[in-house]
Amino acid sequence: VRSLLTPRAAGSAVRGFSAMASPQKFAIYRYDPDQQAKPFLQEYTIDLKTCGPMILDALIKVKDEVDPTLTFRRSCREGICGSCAMNINGKNGLACLLYIEPSAKPIEIQPLPHTYVVKDLVPDLTNFYNQYKSIEPWLKRKDVKAKGDAEYFQSREDMVPDLTNFYNQYKSIEPWLKRKDVKAKGDAEYFQSREDMVPDLTNFYNQYKSIEPWLKRKDVKAKGDAEYFQSREDMVPDLTNFYNQYK
Repeated sequence: VRSLLTPRAAGSAVRGFSAMASPQKFAIYRYDPDQQAKPFLQEYTIDLKTCGPMILDALIKVKDEVDPTLTFRRSCREGICGSCAMNINGKNGLACLLYIEPSAKPIEIQPLPHTYVVKDLVPDLTNFYNQYKSIEPWLKRKDVKAKGDAEYFQSREDMVPDLTNFYNQYKSIEPWLKRKDVKAKGDAEYFQSREDMVPDLTNFYNQYKSIEPWLKRKDVKAKGDAEYFQSREDMVPDLTNFYNQYK
């Protein structure tokens, strides 16, 4: 029975591989502490046509459709949390931000090299969190509540920052347009006339006219002649030279 089933299984595997439109191999680090076996790289082949563009997409496809025992961390998929940090082709990075670069060689994926491994691609972050806690990288209050007290309640005044100093500095540098004729203290506000709202473009048009940034005809019509009429032949360019060069 085994001799009859083995060739058929192998044949179906070959047909499945050949049916892939864009096959790509991945060599993924595998380690299971419960098995008491040495770590090894296991190869998987997936179709990139049916997979997302990121390395994380390939890992999810392998876990969902090929091998559900594959273990790795993932969370935000936005490159923020860092959960999917791993070593990909010898470089540390985030699987959710690194694109799959098709290659004849398998794409090698391993856990971070400077950490202990819990299982497969999951690193042990115990030491990292201990170091993180030791440096206490967070804001600290001057008045610390006693142990067992209720949480801090934020008042409306706490939520609105005091911007007095900011406005004083802003006022001191005077970052606004200034009039040459300053009104006296107590005068009414400035009223903007229609002429003030429309800029004088005379100088701009004179400069524009002086450089003549327009197409010029070889045969210039005499002053007073009628306007130029564009024939159908004028609208269709002569591409003979272009096609000769192209040919």
